[in-house]
Amino acid sequence: MVGSFLSISMWSAISAFIGTMILIYSAIVVLRLRGVQIWGAPPPSPASVVAALSDEDKEKIEKLRSSAIIRHLNKYTTTLNEGNMTTLTSTTEEESTTTCISTENSHSDQGDEEQPQVDIEEGTISDDKTEYSHICVPLPGQQSCVSNTNETDNTSETSSLNDIPDTRNVPNLCVICHEEYETSDKVCWASSSDCTHVFHEECIVRWLTSLGWMKLKEQKEPQNMIDEDRCLNYDLECPMCRGQFICKDHLIKNTPVVVAAGTGDESV
Repeated sequence: MVGSFLSISMWSAISAFIGTMILIYSAIVVLRLRGVQIWGAPPPSPASVVAALSDEDKEKIEKLRSSAIIRHLNKYTTTLNEGNMTTLTSTTEEESTTTCISTENSHSDQGDEEQPQVDIEEGTISDDKTEYSHICVPLPGQQSCVSNTNETDNTSETSSLNDIPDTRNVPNLCVICHEEYETSDKVCWASSSDCTHVFHEECIVRWLTSLGWMKLKEQKEPQNMIDEDRCLNYDLECPMCRGQFICKDHLIKNTPVVVAAGTGDESV
């Protein structure tokens, strides 16, 4: 009887000890995650860091990352309109590195060129080429125009960090979602001149946000991710070329968002 009691007491003590150690380890992981240095405590593994995060913390990190990324890309974002949409032939595509080519002036004078069909009943000319092949956006690393509104006299003044931004034509396809661009879509290009890719704003923000969890596995020590200044402490790479889509030198502090001209959006 005494032996059974001692046995139960021993197992209870062991269970309590194990539970206490688990709580202590979890507390150390959370404290290290929040940037608190614990003397003599080994750094937790990336897997344990993620496991120790509550759903609330994970959601907070996601929101901090996405909002910070949108703010950093604001000057490299534009809302497409009809003026950005174009259709290029193989000839005009080679000449479109710095300026947008108007489809109205790209017709050839050759007599052998196939002419558009004439609708006899309607008396109009129909053209089968109704889809856009390219969109016109600024060159990589160049900022878009911004709109500043003077509230005192209700006038709007448009200014640009580049007096005449150089532009280029890129294929009308977002390779992340595999959807063509349409008017009113928001598109982003890299703040680095080395990356030439363009994506939907929503697509690239989602990619760069989720990239943080993958990059966490490469870090030697957990970072204080629950902080806006450090939640983007990883390389913000393009999903295609793996070049810098957002340069480290271009990361900015929490400042009001400036809206690109013609977007119709309000500052946040």
